[in-house]
Amino acid sequence: MSPEQPLTPEQPLTPESPSISMGGRVDVVVPAHDERALIGACLRSVAAGAAGLDVRVVVVANGCTDDTADVARAAGAGADVDLIVVELAAASKPAALNAANEYLRGVPVVYLDADTVLTPGSLPALVAAMDAAGRPVLVGPRPVLVRPGDRLARGFGAVWSRLPSVEGDVVGSGCYAVNAAGRQRWGEFPDVIADDAFVRSRFAGAERRVVDDAGMLLVLPAGRELIRVLARWRQGNAELADASPAAGAGSNARAVLAAPRLWPHVPAFLWVQVASRLRRPERWARADGLRTPGSFAPGVSTTTAGVPAPGVSTTTAGVPAPGVSIPAGGVAAPGAGMTTVTPTAALVAVGGEVDEVLHALAVRFPGAGLYGGAVRRPSLRRAVAYCLGLTELAPAPPVLIRRDLLQRLGGVDGRFGGHGAVTDLWVRAERAGVTPVSVPAGDPGHGPEDVLRDEILLHTTHLPIWGRGPARLALLAAARFHRPGSVSRLSQRT
Repeated sequence: MSPEQPLTPEQPLTPESPSISMGGRVDVVVPAHDERALIGACLRSVAAGAAGLDVRVVVVANGCTDDTADVARAAGAGADVDLIVVELAAASKPAALNAANEYLRGVPVVYLDADTVLTPGSLPALVAAMDAAGRPVLVGPRPVLVRPGDRLARGFGAVWSRLPSVEGDVVGSGCYAVNAAGRQRWGEFPDVIADDAFVRSRFAGAERRVVDDAGMLLVLPAGRELIRVLARWRQGNAELADASPAAGAGSNARAVLAAPRLWPHVPAFLWVQVASRLRRPERWARADGLRTPGSFAPGVSTTTAGVPAPGVSTTTAGVPAPGVSIPAGGVAAPGAGMTTVTPTAALVAVGGEVDEVLHALAVRFPGAGLYGGAVRRPSLRRAVAYCLGLTELAPAPPVLIRRDLLQRLGGVDGRFGGHGAVTDLWVRAERAGVTPVSVPAGDPGHGPEDVLRDEILLHTTHLPIWGRGPARLALLAAARFHRPGSVSRLSQRT
C-alpha cells in the first residue's frame, strides 16, 4: 500500500482533491471504550466485506480498562485490511473520532460503533453507494432489529423502529458513512453525545440514503438499561437543539395511528419514554448487559469473516431420520432437501436457504447457537384461534444452527417438512435451555397445505396429551373450512 498524505483537522481535503474520485477505497473508524467482548465480532464483519476493496480500519481505544486494543489487533491479524490501533488515555468518543482524522486518506469514511456488526456484503454496498453519488452524501445500512428477549424492549423496539426518523432515513446509531465530499461538511467533531445526529444534521433529506443491500444488527438493551440509554439519546438530541433530526411528537403519533399492528406495543413504548424523561441522564450511559463477556464467549467455529471461507460451498443434503444427528463429517445422508454448510463453517441451515443476516447473528451472538426468524410455538389456543379464523399459520423461516448443538438435540426430525422441522427444532432447543436469537424474516414460501400438515404433527408431538386431540380436531376443521378437499389428504399424511 502506497503512503498517503493524512487528512488532518487543520488541512481538510477539498472536493477537487484527486483521491476523492478513486473508487473501491474506504476508511473505517471504530471508536472503542472497554469493548473487548464485542470488538472482535465488529472487526470480523468489516473483514468479511474487504475483498476487492482497499480498506483501512482505524480503531481508537479510548480510556480502556481492559484489553480492547489487544483484542482488536488479534482480530485484524491476517485480515485483508490495513489495521491501525490508536490508544488514548482519556475516555471520550468525540476525542476518539477526532484522533482518527490523522489517519484518514481523503476517501469515503464509515463510522462504526465497536458493538455493531455489519451483515455480509454491507461494506462494498456502502462504498458503491457513496462512489456513485456524485455529490456530498450520507449513507447508512438498514437496521436489522434483533428481537429483544425482554418484553418491554420488544414493545419499545416494535414502535421505535417504525418512527419517521428511523424508518426510511439514516439512523446513524451504530453505523453511518460519508463520501469524501460529504466529509467536508464539518471539521472536528464537537463535544456532544450524539455524533451521529450531529452528522445527520449536516445533510439535507435528499442527501441522506439508506442502502438496502447493507445491514447492521441493532441490539436493544433490556429493562432499566434501555431506559438509561434512551435518557442518554434524549440528552444528546437536546444538546443539538433545532439541529437534531428527530421527528416531532405529531409526526410520530400519526405514523403509529396509521399502523394498527403497532397499537398493542404502544403501552410499552410510552412507558419507556416516560421513564426515560423522569430519569436523570448519564452522559455516557450504555448497555453494559450487552457486553457481558460470558454471553459472547467463543463457541461458533466460523471463519474470521463470519461466513464460509473461500472454497467452502453450501450444498444440499438430506434430512436425518428422527433421532439421527448430523455426523462428524458435516453432511447428512441424501434425502428430502435440507440445506447444510460444510464442516469448515460448523453451521447448518435448516428449512431452506438462509439470509446473510443469520451469519451476522452467529458472529455477534456466538453463544446462542440457533438463529432465525421468530417462531410461533404450537399451542391449543393457537389451533383454536386458527380454526375460528382469528389468526393465520405463518410459515417458519429457515434457521441457522451450530452443528454441535444440532447433534446434541438429536438432529432434524425427518417426519416434518421445512416449516415443521424449523419449529420443532426451535421448541426442542428452548426446552434444552438454549435461547435462540431471532430477527424479522420474510415468507420462506412453504405451501399452505404443507404448513398445515406440519402444524397438526407439531401440535400432536409437543402439546400435553390432553391437548393433542382437541388441537388436531381444530386444525382439521380449519382445513375443511379453508381448503375443502384437503382434509382427507392431510388425515392420511398425519
